[in-house]
Amino acid sequence: MRGLASALELAHPSQLLPNIGPRLVLHGRAAFLSLDGCWASLRVPVSTEWSRLVTDGAAIAVGVGFDPLLPSTPLAAVRAYVSEGAQHGRLFLGKTQALPARRFSGVGGPPV
Repeated sequence: MRGLASALELAHPSQLLPNIGPRLVLHGRAAFLSLDGCWASLRVPVSTEWSRLVTDGAAIAVGVGFDPLLPSTPLAAVRAYVSEGAQHGRLFLGKTQALPARRFSGVGGPPV
């Protein structure tokens, strides 16, 4: 995960969040994060509300934690994970923007 955080040029939460460029595409109920020089993209399920916020121009934070976290983890545990990860240097963050689907080139992502 450190390699992914480094490749995305993410920073420790105590620093100004770097803009990692537009890399996110929304498709249905999923968000796809493109990675430079990689044939695949990361897929994350998202809610309709989250998609609407992003479509309306909301800021998008990208986080890479160095400890495992299950998708079914309760919100309170996720908040603790983020807090502890930030305090102990085990969480790195950046900000990105959504791309129109026609500009997305990641294989394994949504149709273009």
